[in-house]
Amino acid sequence: MRKIILACSIVLAMFAAPAFPQDEELLKGVRLYREEKFQDAADVLQMVVEKEPENDIAWTYLGGSLENLGKHRKARIALKKKGKDKDSPLKYEKELQITGTQKAKYTDDAALQMGLQGNVVLAVEFKADGTIGFIVVLHDLSPGLTKSAIKATRAITFRPAVADGKPVPVIRPVSYDFLIR
Repeated sequence: MRKIILACSIVLAMFAAPAFPQDEELLKGVRLYREEKFQDAADVLQMVVEKEPENDIAWTYLGGSLENLGKHRKARIALKKKGKDKDSPLKYEKELQITGTQKAKYTDDAALQMGLQGNVVLAVEFKADGTIGFIVVLHDLSPGLTKSAIKATRAITFRPAVADGKPVPVIRPVSYDFLIR
């Protein structure tokens, strides 16, 4: 019986060991992002996505780092990448809390006349100081509807996420549906 337990322990350790260094690298990249060391964060997170191409968190913060570095096209590509949902190693004492929103309006008369419907999806940086940072368009409709969604996003009020006793920036998708009723 002891041999079976020992063998199982060794096998589990072999499979579990590679995951921990990856999480450590991911957490290092996110920490560098939070410290606004965007180039260093991008370098670390690029290595993470090369080793683990389905890591949604790494793609998100790599995209955020690239956006803050002014590499808008590369940022948009990274932010559009979607991985598998898995347990996040990012832990918050308090999650991001949205306290106020504004409805995005059908301000584009041409889109309304054409019956254009759908959604606009944005990647949004909710900064530690309680302000909206970057907004990257991931899925757009007409220019007028996309501008309306961006304007509504800029009006969001929120309480930042808190980690290690400090407010921290968080990147989240925000979606606006435009439906004719």
